[in-house]
Amino acid sequence: MPLNDTKLRRIAGKPYDGPEEIADGGGLSARISPKGLITFQYRYRFNGKPARLKLGTYGKMSIKEARDAMEECKGWLEEGRDPAMQRKKARDIVSSLPSISALVDEWLETPSVKEMVKYEYWKRILKLHVTDNYGRLIADEMSPVEWEQIFLRITKGGSPVQAGNVLVKMKQVIRYALRRKRITSNSLMLLEINDIGSRPDGGERFLNDEEIGAFWNAIDKTKMSWQNKMLIRIVALTGCRGVELRLARKSDFDLKAREWCHYQNRTH
Repeated sequence: MPLNDTKLRRIAGKPYDGPEEIADGGGLSARISPKGLITFQYRYRFNGKPARLKLGTYGKMSIKEARDAMEECKGWLEEGRDPAMQRKKARDIVSSLPSISALVDEWLETPSVKEMVKYEYWKRILKLHVTDNYGRLIADEMSPVEWEQIFLRITKGGSPVQAGNVLVKMKQVIRYALRRKRITSNSLMLLEINDIGSRPDGGERFLNDEEIGAFWNAIDKTKMSWQNKMLIRIVALTGCRGVELRLARKSDFDLKAREWCHYQNRTH
């Protein structure tokens, strides 16, 4: 008689002195210990030799899941592959999938990210809001709904703008992992800022004299070419658009009068 939940529930976790094994059919059976531990097993033959494969434990695996696993094993047998080896490969793949913490750490170690002005800030923020609480989760197994909970937690804590900022940074982490084929799931990319938080309010801000001086001196510390350094400084001094400066001609400038003679005409 096929296995059923009513029968197995009566046995599970209780002293048992009945048959050691109850068959379900097709090679699937339930092996039962004297303490009522029920293990699903699949009997088969490979290369002419009998074999027995543990599929799972009742309570963690349902009868339907055990039957599905048996059918998967039968499919491998038809292809000439050993089900035991195929299940081991599947377990090895799952165990090697990177966690969220691993992906964040890998992203933080890239040279371009290390050069971010706010590197230490983002390292601390990602630890606080992402890896401390969710770092052990496997990125490839995360659904959009599960990702969403990470950022909604920040919003519910009273920081919807910060939630949006963290989402933007985590998208950079995931894009980097996708490019390197560390993961295959792009479920995080389906989320938008409006789904989990809010964008910062628009506004105007002007640098003070000290900040302008720091910006001016910082240009020399970059690896930009001399021409690009000059372009940025002239844009800062005149307030013009970069394209206007790049299209300007030498004849447009009156060096004696210190005037950009045709600037006004080119901006209309």
